[in-house]
Amino acid sequence: MAVMDLQEQVTRIELMQEETRKSLAEQQKASRDAVPSWQLAIGGMSAGAALFGAGAAF
Repeated sequence: MAVMDLQEQVTRIELMQEETRKSLAEQQKASRDAVPSWQLAIGGMSAGAALFGAGAAF
């Protein structure tokens, strides 16, 4: 009986570790694909400058 319990615990731990690995891989992929915040800030400033310039032209 104790051997079965130990095998079940080992199996459960291995499954949890695999889920953790998958989650970590997804998080790492998401962080690689994410746009850095400084690029968003520069893009926003550039769009604002373009709109200001277009407004000044009229």
